[in-house]
Amino acid sequence: MRLLATALILALAACTPEIGTGTYFCGPERLCPPELSCDDTSYTCIAPSSVDPFVCPEGFDDTEPDDEMSTAQDLGELDCGLNLLQAANSCLQAGSGADYYTFTYNGNCQGANPHLAIQMRYPIALVPLQLELIDGNGTVVATGDYCTQSNDSSGRESLCIDTPPVTGTTYFVKVSRDPDGPDCDGDCDFNQYLLNIAFPLAGS
Repeated sequence: MRLLATALILALAACTPEIGTGTYFCGPERLCPPELSCDDTSYTCIAPSSVDPFVCPEGFDDTEPDDEMSTAQDLGELDCGLNLLQAANSCLQAGSGADYYTFTYNGNCQGANPHLAIQMRYPIALVPLQLELIDGNGTVVATGDYCTQSNDSSGRESLCIDTPPVTGTTYFVKVSRDPDGPDCDGDCDFNQYLLNIAFPLAGS
């Protein structure tokens, strides 16, 4: 019996698990298991020979220039319960500053607790992003807090803003790099993101 057990242990020790290409999402700063590399387009760990360089999604620059408050993408007025922007797929290229979106809250919302809900999701493999809500005077009203679900296995991080709006206020949503975030020593100083602005929700 002891000889059989020893033989089984040796057999198991000789087995090295094989990690399949595309099985894992890349970790921060393109972290991948040995023998695999991070593909910037899918942010998954794949064979090095198949890795593609980062490319922003098609049509992302249709609203350019939008890197300043004065040239922000205008989303119009917000009515109660409106999904103003749903899963907008955009990105920050290497060297680009920020993306700005603007809208005005008209106050047409009933309920005890109308509130603005903004969510942004981005791959953790590339430079981390930050989310800010700014009023017309340039004052930051709110910043995005991490809100990624504990069971999220998508390889993305989520930031959320939930705040009551002020009637007649023009707001700006700013998406930019986290100045304190890692960027692969400048080699992955870019990212793509999904942005949702839902609005305003009424409730108790």
